[in-house]
Amino acid sequence: MAEIIQLGRVPVYMYDDHSWLPYGRSNISVTAFGFSGRIMQMYRVVNDMIRVNSSQLQERLELVRKARKYYTYEGVLQQIDLFFRDPLGPNGGYLHCQRVPDKDH
Repeated sequence: MAEIIQLGRVPVYMYDDHSWLPYGRSNISVTAFGFSGRIMQMYRVVNDMIRVNSSQLQERLELVRKARKYYTYEGVLQQIDLFFRDPLGPNGGYLHCQRVPDKDH
């Protein structure tokens, strides 16, 4: 996925148990500029992709361009450093803790 973002393309992320996307709940998450869904929802994701018009695609590509640096080694390490310095505070970067999901899938 990071490679797709580095190429400046809109990513598509499909999963079968739990979404493990980085930077959740932020404007640099794949959910902000890409497409994602459970494999069982593939038709919904494909329909969402089909419905994107040219200007919406350009907006997504611009968001990808702005988020690129966060998907590099340097960008990830910077976010880890910010998180360690202020894990629950406002200066902790875009990473956050997440409860491990139940294994009942």
